[in-house]
Amino acid sequence: GEMMAVFDDIFEFYKKEFGKTISINNDESTVAYIQDSSLKSSYFNDKIIFCEEEIKTGDVITYQDEKWIVITQSDKYKNYNVATIRQADFVTKFVFYGTVYEAPCIYMNQSMTSRNNQVSLTDSKTVCVVPHYDWVDNIKVEDRFVQFGYFWKVTGFDFTKDGLVYIH
Repeated sequence: GEMMAVFDDIFEFYKKEFGKTISINNDESTVAYIQDSSLKSSYFNDKIIFCEEEIKTGDVITYQDEKWIVITQSDKYKNYNVATIRQADFVTKFVFYGTVYEAPCIYMNQSMTSRNNQVSLTDSKTVCVVPHYDWVDNIKVEDRFVQFGYFWKVTGFDFTKDGLVYIH
């Protein structure tokens, strides 16, 4: 919109004055301008990222020593890209052929509550959102993974969002 067109002209200023060092998919560092999302949800910590580098859904951003996952398609403007990132508070682990694979993940649950960084899952129906790494294609229904010190069983998948996999 019009605000973004105006922002084109001041992006370099914001990046210089307020920019933070990030890495995208563990590649070399770059500087991005990151702001809180105006679409505050009740549980998730979402932010808007503005950067020159191309970013896509499922990319993992390291920002302030924490992992964030790009959860929306990136919009490209004159000299920067914009997307929404969500904090990936957890790491999930799968084992295939004796090798441990891990991915930053976002856990979603209708009954999820958080107090003092302790997560309470009052319902066993949980969705784990992970970047669509190549190894994720090895996961099958009935596979088990460890999270929160418990074994969880895969009951299904959703591959409809490019770059992300929703594991049920």
